[in-house]
Amino acid sequence: MSGRTCPGRCVRAYLEFVNDMPHASPGELLELRTLIQDIIVIEALDSEDQLLEVLRFDPLPDESMEEFGSRILDLFRFDRAYSTPRLKLRFCYSA
Repeated sequence: MSGRTCPGRCVRAYLEFVNDMPHASPGELLELRTLIQDIIVIEALDSEDQLLEVLRFDPLPDESMEEFGSRILDLFRFDRAYSTPRLKLRFCYSA
């Protein structure tokens, strides 16, 4: 990982930080949110680890890690039709 932390840890830390600041206005967190959105993506891979899709990390305001995860899983469950027996999702740093 060449000195960088796991991108999933960055995502969890960001979501926990936002949830710990319930009185912060969206404008106060905009710069941090923009930075995270610029450096983190979600990759969807098939059962043979072939890249299917890359999504921007785009959490809703006040969304917890669990809520975010459920929303992304539902997106793939109900809004995608990949013909693979298994779908893997992972956080990655954008290129």
